[in-house]
Amino acid sequence: MNIDGLNMQLLIANACNPVSSPNGEEIAYQSQIENGSSQIFVAKSDGSDQKQLTTSYSSESWPGWPPERNYDPQWTPNGNKIVYVSGEDGDPEIYIMNSNGSNKSKLTNTSSRDEYPSISSYRKFL
Repeated sequence: MNIDGLNMQLLIANACNPVSSPNGEEIAYQSQIENGSSQIFVAKSDGSDQKQLTTSYSSESWPGWPPERNYDPQWTPNGNKIVYVSGEDGDPEIYIMNSNGSNKSKLTNTSSRDEYPSISSYRKFL
């Protein structure tokens, strides 16, 4: 939309928590897929070329929280990686992956909820 709120356009249906890449060319977001799980996706900034990056699912669940939930994507400053929260191990943990969905790695491993990842621009990621 325009800065005045006019000319709104729907880019991606059923998308939550969209975050623009540092170069503005892509959007990372979460969306619910056919089986009801929430997964991380990327698309071009115009909403085209949508790609699902996560597929994790767990039968375990943190009390009151669906285990198959992947959410809150955040880009690293160079745009090469995405940090996000996943319940694939039964409780919310913070993960990192390449912006194409490869090389997923868990960053936290605690018995409590690890959420709300934030990336500082002073830190360099490979």
